[in-house]
Amino acid sequence: MQKRPHYPTPEHRRIVETLTAYYSKWRSVYAVVVVGSLATGMCDADSDIDMTVLTDGFDLKKYALSNEIRFRAYEKMGASVDWEYRGIEEFLYFGNIRVDVNFSTGNFRAFEKPFDTRRDEFELSVGNVFIHSAPVYMRGDNKFEALREKLVPYYDEKLAERRLKSVVSELEFRLSRTLTQSRKGNQLEAERQLIMAWEDYVQAFFIFNKKYPLSYSKWIEYQSDAILNSHELISAYTDFMRPDAAISERCAAIRLRLRTLNSEQSRGGQPD
Repeated sequence: MQKRPHYPTPEHRRIVETLTAYYSKWRSVYAVVVVGSLATGMCDADSDIDMTVLTDGFDLKKYALSNEIRFRAYEKMGASVDWEYRGIEEFLYFGNIRVDVNFSTGNFRAFEKPFDTRRDEFELSVGNVFIHSAPVYMRGDNKFEALREKLVPYYDEKLAERRLKSVVSELEFRLSRTLTQSRKGNQLEAERQLIMAWEDYVQAFFIFNKKYPLSYSKWIEYQSDAILNSHELISAYTDFMRPDAAISERCAAIRLRLRTLNSEQSRGGQPD
């Protein structure tokens, strides 16, 4: 059963419906989906609107060259363009409500080398667009569902194993880097590396459990309950966020969780 968007105010609904009506007129658009807080229901009157417009690939370059046409259309809707990036992402404002619009083909690439496995955002993209989104328009050829079926319940097992190995390798590097920077007295850089290490751990946890995430840094409790059906990630987050813990202790907490994950993987099981 497809999700429906949650609208915290009538204005949120009006904006989504107005933009959907506009994008659905483009012949190359095969789906428009609401993602983020309006898709999950974790929204309020101050929430931004996040939308992804899925389009046949041959038109993406054309969109980048047609900014003025889109911008004039947005102006007629009562919106102002706050920021635009190469025709594939734009931020709009309808009054005080911000709308983030991403354009994508939906053909997300999955890399396998350390660091690339974070930069490609493969699991995040699939999770937000195909798994946890609320579709508001789908073209009659069912292209959206066809792409989704290839990724459900999870993507290729061998590829997932290789990506998990790469993520763990990056995580080990981040922890080592964190401790080095801390010893040098570069506490801000140490904190930055530690946060990235935490996000690596969350990515590894989701891959190991063969689940698609919404975020590696937000909505930890929601994802633990609604997606993972496990309290292990909440427990890890509690250890990581201890306000009285030194950086070395927080690194040790992640290493301990990682050893548990590696042990479970070697036994072919999953965390409780």
